[in-house]
Amino acid sequence: MEVYWYVFYVDGQYPWHASKTRHVDRRYLKALGATIDASGFHGALVATGAGGGWDPWVISSTLAAHTERMRFLIAVHPSLLSPTLLAKQALTFDHLSGGRLDINIVNGHAGLGAAGVHLQHDERYAHGAEYLDVYRRVIGGAPGPIDFQGKYLDIRGGQPVGKPIQSPYPPIWIGGSSDVAMDLAVAHGDVYASWAEPLDKHAAHIAAFRSAAAKKGRKVQTAMTVHVVVRDTEAQAWAEVDTMLKYADQSAVDALQRGLRAGQSVGQERASSLHGGRLPKHARDLEISPNVWAGYGLLRVGSSITLVGTPQQVAARLIEYHDAGVDKFILSHHPLPEEALRIADDLLPLLPLSPVDPQREAAERTARTFNNQLNGVGVRT
Repeated sequence: MEVYWYVFYVDGQYPWHASKTRHVDRRYLKALGATIDASGFHGALVATGAGGGWDPWVISSTLAAHTERMRFLIAVHPSLLSPTLLAKQALTFDHLSGGRLDINIVNGHAGLGAAGVHLQHDERYAHGAEYLDVYRRVIGGAPGPIDFQGKYLDIRGGQPVGKPIQSPYPPIWIGGSSDVAMDLAVAHGDVYASWAEPLDKHAAHIAAFRSAAAKKGRKVQTAMTVHVVVRDTEAQAWAEVDTMLKYADQSAVDALQRGLRAGQSVGQERASSLHGGRLPKHARDLEISPNVWAGYGLLRVGSSITLVGTPQQVAARLIEYHDAGVDKFILSHHPLPEEALRIADDLLPLLPLSPVDPQREAAERTARTFNNQLNGVGVRT
């Protein structure tokens, strides 16, 4: 089992509410990166938005210079970046980070219209297939020039960029819950990622994917994104979720759900079906099975599933998903630095983690130093 954390330029105790956000700057992100680097995580997803906000490549490049072993799963919207330029960026980052790059291909809808991209759901994945065909040829050492003419791309005289440290190229993660997303991952992915669903549905989804990959003679690892609320007692964990809901209002929830429906995302549709778009009176009204809460999608884009409870309870749930076929987990909860330390101290020691890279002691000293320098943030040490 591999566990990744989450890096984003928006953070705070409850960042969906303006009064509970924090100022995130270079020092803040360095502290977060140092914590991840030191604490047993394999790496982190560095997320992106198709519209405004900070660029994940610049964030990752900054953090790579101040970390030693964490991997950077960098989110990429194929519609917004040419495959030849992505190959160049990936090659450079892979070499300068010492082979610590993963590429997360995002074919979602959010913000693409503002960037001038108006492809429909299935078109985005068809474009993604052409895109990855070109990308792998450019970065994989194919002899040039490289010409490709498809429905969406017309590449003439493309040149290979050279060989990355990781052979044949940095791992490609492909997300999505639809059939076309699964097809794309079967054809081009090294890791197939999806949002958490109830255990039985998630297990069936993974089984269907593995069967499709086997028919094509491929073995592709699987990953799952899920939120975690871990506290010393179960009552404290659920009290935290109730407090999360106090900083949400129905009008904001309604606006979020309208935007999500416009995205045509199968995964998002499944996530929304778990909570119905209405804030519950009590958090546990949306507890769909022991320690599994379905309400996070009321607050943020992404998976609705949150694992809530003591370290032992949450570890048991994660191991159930692992036994169902999940190889890698992307965990998150806000605020990101404190919760990363909490998860590292209380949860990770209970999980059957795959070995991580060495140099833990030096990285841990650096992490604790940076966290101690975060005046007024209240980082847990």
